[in-house]
Amino acid sequence: MKLCGFRKHSLLLLIFAAVSVGMLGGCSSAVGIRRSDNTDELNSYYSFINRGQNFSVETANLLGDYLLADKLDDLAPETFVSEIEALYRRDKRHGLLVATAETAFFLAQKHRRNADLSASLLLTSLMYSHAALTGQGRRAAFAPEVVLVQNIGNIALMQLFEYLEKKKIALNGCFSLRSAGGRQIFFQMPHVELALPEKLIKRFIPCAKFRAKNLTHSARQFGIGVPMIAQISPEISRNDRTLYALHNIPATLLFVPEKDFDVTAAKPLKVRFYFVDPVKYDSVKYEQMVLPLEQDFSTVLACAAAKKTPLRHFLLRTFFPESSQFEGLYLLSPRDENKIPVLLVHGLMSDIRTWLQMINTLQNDPELRRNYRFMGFSYSSGNPVLFSGNLLRTALAEERQKMADAGQSLEKFDKMVVVGHSMGGLLSRLCVSSCGEDNLAGVVGKKQLSALQKKLPQKELDMVKRSVIFSPVPSIKRVIFVASPHRGSKMAQSWYGRLGGMLIRLPVYMRDYNEKLITVLLGIGEKDYAEELRTFNGINNLAPEGMALKLMNSLAMPEIPYHSIIGNIKAPVPGGSDGVVAYSSSHLDGAASELVVKSGHSVQQNALAIQEIRRILLEHLSAIGTEKSRPRILKVPDGGMGGGR
Repeated sequence: MKLCGFRKHSLLLLIFAAVSVGMLGGCSSAVGIRRSDNTDELNSYYSFINRGQNFSVETANLLGDYLLADKLDDLAPETFVSEIEALYRRDKRHGLLVATAETAFFLAQKHRRNADLSASLLLTSLMYSHAALTGQGRRAAFAPEVVLVQNIGNIALMQLFEYLEKKKIALNGCFSLRSAGGRQIFFQMPHVELALPEKLIKRFIPCAKFRAKNLTHSARQFGIGVPMIAQISPEISRNDRTLYALHNIPATLLFVPEKDFDVTAAKPLKVRFYFVDPVKYDSVKYEQMVLPLEQDFSTVLACAAAKKTPLRHFLLRTFFPESSQFEGLYLLSPRDENKIPVLLVHGLMSDIRTWLQMINTLQNDPELRRNYRFMGFSYSSGNPVLFSGNLLRTALAEERQKMADAGQSLEKFDKMVVVGHSMGGLLSRLCVSSCGEDNLAGVVGKKQLSALQKKLPQKELDMVKRSVIFSPVPSIKRVIFVASPHRGSKMAQSWYGRLGGMLIRLPVYMRDYNEKLITVLLGIGEKDYAEELRTFNGINNLAPEGMALKLMNSLAMPEIPYHSIIGNIKAPVPGGSDGVVAYSSSHLDGAASELVVKSGHSVQQNALAIQEIRRILLEHLSAIGTEKSRPRILKVPDGGMGGGR
């Protein structure tokens, strides 16, 4: 019988999940990645593919002028490189720098099967690309060859790094290679300047190896360097589950020669790999030359999103007791005392990955990237709403205390913005509202409240009070409600909602909590609350006439600015419904702003809604007196040789 009961429960769950996916917008394609191992496709990441001998016009002309075109096939690669290098030493035309970079790169692709030879040619191409970019006869800032050699240099650096990775020496330093022209190149210890300490980084993988799927926005910047996925050691998340929920951070790899680098010199050359934080820096300065830094945030985010199967995650978060182990605060970017947290609270039957589309778009705005960091709160949406609200308030207090104990400034933390979608909006409202005994007595009656206080042991009374008697979280200074059912949803009273409520299995401690909470809210005896105990959960709490919503709507609106973004499946005008929540339930009088977009319930993924959140976040910076930030330039010290890790 147990097996039959389990099968019946599983079948009902699958039916419910199928309906939920359609109603709640979960049918939208999940963000993910696909692997890209083809050489041409890897190179096309930089919008540059050197096929055959299709060189730039100037390089093709120079090869013809000096009768070098045929020698590409006739001479050994090292001999050809030596000839064109000698030509540049005699006639220091800028075009010959570009031509050397191009032809060395072409030969490296031609001889890829000979890995050592190809690596020496890539190193040569990289050196000459760098020289062409950083002032050795460079002409116009926007000349076509500048874009060309920048792309060539990026691809050469990526392929050289892969070669060194296979030899397991890329991050070691203190090794040497020879360029195709015979020059000795000494690699110093890499310099790592990322959002996390180097010891926490497990591996670097070029972003070019992947292609993001189902992201509507490309968060990239053209420039110099190789965008990398810096994988974080999995032990970090196990030790502190609030850390690094996405398990990756962005990095950009740079090739940095020693100061006063002379590409024509025969003496040995010292170089260093730099792994820098593209969130922190927008440009890099080599001596007097400032170049934009290549950045890729989308691929890093999409790679992190591909970790879990969405359906399993979706079901676990709502219907099974095991979901409680995943509850809590998760950092979606590393802690930074100099940035304002944006806390994202997901909705019913969802998880923090529902925000990836929005995060990807917002992090492409340099002003937002410099001033904000993202956090997510995960909870089982099967839990009673009041219980989850208490969990969220507690998690924020603990995170603030962690920062204080670590000696970090709390100035930015205490200017937090919260964005709540659907049920997450209700949890957010419970963090910016105040509920005292008078509010509670107004809903359940003074007599019932007094009886409760006399009846319950102090420990149990404190547990109940934490959920129903609370003050605003002082760190939160602005809140954005997205498709939030402030007055409930008729969905909770439909057959679909009732089925979902029946399928939720609460853990034992939650059943005990419900017993105490229901005694407060409903004022019924212990023998009479069996049915309420079974149905008092996240889905049923959304019923318009439910006691949880009655209590919430009896509270004064928050004193901080609050905004509403609402969906209407028919037209972007007030009224109607997003298919789950009616406009009349989402609308709040006194909102600092309200935007209605044509959308189903997954309003948080709507492009116009995301742009509205961007506008509000910029408005918040202005309101708290944050000056517009300047682009940040990484100044390579002493040509990159002024210090190790």
